[in-house]
Amino acid sequence: MTVLVFDIGGTRLNAGLAGPDGLWSHAIVPTDVSSADALVALTAALRRRLLHRVRPSAIGVSVKGIVDSLRGSVVEVNAPLEVVSGELLTDQLPQALGVPVCVENDARVCALSELRHGAGHGAENLVGLTLGTGIGVEIVIDGRLCRRGRGALGILAGHLTVDVDRRACGSIGDTAALVGAAELAARACETA
Repeated sequence: MTVLVFDIGGTRLNAGLAGPDGLWSHAIVPTDVSSADALVALTAALRRRLLHRVRPSAIGVSVKGIVDSLRGSVVEVNAPLEVVSGELLTDQLPQALGVPVCVENDARVCALSELRHGAGHGAENLVGLTLGTGIGVEIVIDGRLCRRGRGALGILAGHLTVDVDRRACGSIGDTAALVGAAELAARACETA
């Protein structure tokens, strides 16, 4: 089985082609956030670059934000990916990529991979935390990902207020402002 995967982040789009013996090829490019169509075109270009006449058995796409994985739509996502808010990616991406596509929240994908193949292998309950442009969290209970409501259950951690005396990200002292990638890089530069 050959699987093509995309991780659409706020600043980078990671793509990889994997088979039974591991990762065959990998690419990282800046995310094109000019429009949803531009982002779809970028994934199609990466597909051509990575596949080299190999037809994948499946394609998985992870994206930050609130994702309705049953419909394959991005319900809501903040900058810089707001261009895909409300987009039904499981309609757009299969046309561009030529294979059915599964779309899921990036933190859920991370937690699922840890549960199946990583540090959480064999666990029934797991809390996963991802640090990047923003902060994501996912909860696994009794071996199952939490998915309810609009797709927000279990994934929102980046905008929880933890320091009421600090304002950033449009919120007051939220976790993304305190330990997100930009803040960690700024702190590293201050101490260097």
